[in-house]
Amino acid sequence: NLLGYDRDELLRLSPAELDASLSPARLRTLRRILRQGGGELAGVETTYRHKDGSLVPVEVNARSSLLADGRVIAAIVARGIRERVRTRKALELRCQYEHVLATCARELLAQPCTAESIARVLETLRATAGACRASIYENHEDEAGQLQSLRRYERLAPGVWSVSEHADIPKSLNAQRAPHFYRLLREGKAAYGVLSSLSGPEKRLLEGMGVKSVLALPIVVRGHWHGIIAFSDTRNERAWQPGDIAFLQTAGEIIGAALERSQTELSLAESHQRAEEASRAKSLFLANTGTKRERLAA
Repeated sequence: NLLGYDRDELLRLSPAELDASLSPARLRTLRRILRQGGGELAGVETTYRHKDGSLVPVEVNARSSLLADGRVIAAIVARGIRERVRTRKALELRCQYEHVLATCARELLAQPCTAESIARVLETLRATAGACRASIYENHEDEAGQLQSLRRYERLAPGVWSVSEHADIPKSLNAQRAPHFYRLLREGKAAYGVLSSLSGPEKRLLEGMGVKSVLALPIVVRGHWHGIIAFSDTRNERAWQPGDIAFLQTAGEIIGAALERSQTELSLAESHQRAEEASRAKSLFLANTGTKRERLAA
């Protein structure tokens, strides 16, 4: 039932055909252990081959016994642990995501936010999420007052081509090129999908960019939609999991907070500069006024 074989098929399989990790050397070691009366294996995790070729994670327990006539028999029990492995991998991934988020926060929030630091963080997020391409778009209005999302940053996995180097691929997104995605992003929601399930403008856009699956998230600055952070797979139609989305949403919030702080610092610097210029102008005015009074008095 676990592996999809009937009884006769299973009995014809050798241990090496059944256990995907069983090398000849390891098989000799296991045989040596079990041929000793009282030999035991406890809680050994490995993978068995399903009849369809897929791998099934199992936990193996085995014990051998010496019979009175000198023969040794071994009872081997393997039980499926797919859920345990899934839970463990999810926990490991969560810990990895939390570590990366802490690193990104230190990079962007504990020091001045620069174009170089944003590019470094974007590459870290791309690699951690296993995406082929990661991009950041910044919103602005064109001459006609239409909202456009202009691509500012792009990071690529090895061997993936850059959309920025192709003149026939638009450098910006808008409501005409991706209406469904744009509506979701305006509402502060994630927009994602695989190429085969899309249609219309979104499908044409992704085909032109060589993308098979995409996840796009809004970047919010000062309560307003500032831009987009997008992750795409050019090799597989990837089903984005809730954990991936939550991780990258938090990363987008960190980038938004960093951009907001950067804007605040720029505004404060500009205000300080204007105050200094006003102070200098006032001092110059008073000095000129005093000089005029002195001349009149003379």
